[in-house]
Amino acid sequence: MIQKLKSVISGMRGVQGKIFAAVSAIAGMTVLAGLSGWFSYENVGKTLDKVSQESLPQMISAFSISEIGAGISSGAPVLLSATDDASRQQSFEQLQVRLQDLKMRTDQFAESGFEGATIEQMNSIAASMSDNLAAIDQIVARRLELAGRISQLNEGLFKLKRDFDQTIGPYIDNTRVNTEGSIDKALDGENVSDSLIEVLLGFGLYQAGTGLQVEINTIVAGLAEASSATSLQDLEAIEGKIKKSVIQVKDSLQLIGDDISQEAIALRKHSRAMLDLIKADEGIFALYAQRLETGQQAANLLQENEVLAGNLKETTFQMVEDMRGTTDLAIAESGGAIERGKTWLAVISGPLYSWPLQWRFSMWAA
Repeated sequence: MIQKLKSVISGMRGVQGKIFAAVSAIAGMTVLAGLSGWFSYENVGKTLDKVSQESLPQMISAFSISEIGAGISSGAPVLLSATDDASRQQSFEQLQVRLQDLKMRTDQFAESGFEGATIEQMNSIAASMSDNLAAIDQIVARRLELAGRISQLNEGLFKLKRDFDQTIGPYIDNTRVNTEGSIDKALDGENVSDSLIEVLLGFGLYQAGTGLQVEINTIVAGLAEASSATSLQDLEAIEGKIKKSVIQVKDSLQLIGDDISQEAIALRKHSRAMLDLIKADEGIFALYAQRLETGQQAANLLQENEVLAGNLKETTFQMVEDMRGTTDLAIAESGGAIERGKTWLAVISGPLYSWPLQWRFSMWAA
């Protein structure tokens, strides 16, 4: 009896041991499965955090930088087309705001730990853009100054031209009438020699007056043509033609130099004043030449601005591509972590589900 009881107790202990071992194994396998899943999804979480908190904001900032560069590129022609100082200052201030926004975005990239060489390149482009826009602003200010001086000079020239026109017509008419009167006297036989001298003098004054009128009109027409010249070569060619007319004007003024009539005195005054405005070191042709030079400089600066904007766009595009590659790599690593987690779960799940069967079989065998 006692022996049988010992056998039963011994069997119960064997069963308890097997149950304990089975439960412990299941618990251990469950813990291993949980740890495997935790590590796998921890890697996935880190990857998603990197993408959502670093890569995506950086890509958005990169696109914003490209947009800012495009805005600067489109704003430069607006600055160049300013028609007064107020619109110039307004356009330049708007561009300065965009430059500050560009610097802020670049600083954000630097703080996020982006590649130093790329940040340095972006800072270099931003600095060049700032210098370029400052130079454009100076060119526009210079152009507006020249436009004001040219306008003032043209007003003076055309005022003298109006005064000249009001004087030359009566002067020509008077010299013609006086000459005709001298001819009539000579034909009547009265003081023939004196009358002939008066005829010659009157005819000379008449020719000088008409010649002066023609050459002054030629000069004014040349000035109008010079105002629309598109190159220094064209401007020099027009100036050469006008210089020939200036010589003719001086010859005509010499012919009427002894005429003390009020019209002759006024003609000499107006003509010489016009010549002084044309020949001065800062005369109309000098101002036109400076305007052409500033126009060429403005075109060069605008082209430089477009190149800088293109470089900025290319840099940001490369940044986006780099970030996209990093994101793809992180996603691939995340996928690999998930697959490894699945593998470990499959490895662990086999023994986990086989232990109950093994226990039942051992119980049946016992």
